[in-house]
Amino acid sequence: MCGGVEFDWQGENKRVFFPYPNAQLPVVRRDGAIEMVTWGRRTEENDAEAQDFPVNGWARLDSYEKPNSMWQRYRHKLVRIAIDGFMEKDDKGKSHWFSMPDGECLQGLLLVVEGKWRVYVMTTTPPENAIPKIDSANHDLFGALETEPVQIHQRWPLHTQL
Repeated sequence: MCGGVEFDWQGENKRVFFPYPNAQLPVVRRDGAIEMVTWGRRTEENDAEAQDFPVNGWARLDSYEKPNSMWQRYRHKLVRIAIDGFMEKDDKGKSHWFSMPDGECLQGLLLVVEGKWRVYVMTTTPPENAIPKIDSANHDLFGALETEPVQIHQRWPLHTQL
């Protein structure tokens, strides 16, 4: 379900996880600039600004595409989320980081309620075998290690062209 992402923001490498209060994702605006937008809504967010948004951080593609989907009740727009990598859990619950392929980003769904924005990561069926990245450049200095594919649980973030 993409529980975390990493990206560069103002010259600093950031790792953001959905459970963090005020977690934000870098969304590409119409003019190409990046806008930091709050990532979904957490269960404990009950303030007036958040209460009209769905509680979660993800939107299933198959759910979004249904004409009577709950997502269709909102003013919404498909957007691009510019990240360098994301974290997923395998079928045993272990976390793995994955790199975004060059020229790709995550597909997001921006919801607008009374002039406030929230972004939800679109998800789809995971690939059969996903290959995580090696955690650091020093971990495999000689290119001798092979990374084993892992089985991801039910959902995978949807990729689109940057």
